[in-house]
Amino acid sequence: MTDTKKLDDMIDKSGKKIGYLAEKCGLSLGGFYNCRTNRAEFKAKHIKILCEELGITSLKEKDAIFFAESDA
Repeated sequence: MTDTKKLDDMIDKSGKKIGYLAEKCGLSLGGFYNCRTNRAEFKAKHIKILCEELGITSLKEKDAIFFAESDA
C-alpha cells in the first residue's frame, strides 16, 4: 500500500510535476492517480523509476512510501 502523503511530500520536494512522473512511468494521469491513491498498485518498474526521479536511495524510505502498512 502506498503512503500517499509521503509520496506527495517527496514529489513536492522534487519540484517535478505529476504529469512528468506519470509519463516517465508510462502511465496516464488517471493511472498514476489510481496508484498514488491505492486504487491500483505501482509495479516494480514504476517504483524503480520513481525512486530514481525523486532521489529515494534508502531502502527504509522506499519501503515506508511504497510498502506502507494499512491502518485498517
